Amino acid sequence: NKNKLFNRDRSNMSLKERRSISSAGGSTPRQEKMIVERSNSSATVDTSPRKVLLEQLARVLPVEDVNLPDHVVLVNTGESHGALLAAHLTEHGHRVITTMAPPDVKATISHLVNKIQKL
Repeated sequence: NKNKLFNRDRSNMSLKERRSISSAGGSTPRQEKMIVERSNSSATVDTSPRKVLLEQLARVLPVEDVNLPDHVVLVNTGESHGALLAAHLTEHGHRVITTMAPPDVKATISHLVNKIQKL
């Protein structure tokens, strides 16, 4: 069946969690609780950028500054070594903007595009 070929599981569970559920022959109460918590938490995802990010944008790319920097580095601090990388790059004089979620990336790109359009 072609539909089954292209269908995929759209849950937020990792492959490891899905395998453990299928190998156990069903789900345990703990696994069911995890599924419910994940589905509830995904429903309340914040779509606005973090306040810290907005402060970083104002500091790294000030609105009143007419010139654009040669480069800006976006670092995802949600990754395991993101914060360490951001600190290291900052020490070496790079302009670093730390993001944690898609709304942060969207706000950063919006800020850059607005700045470019003003030139």
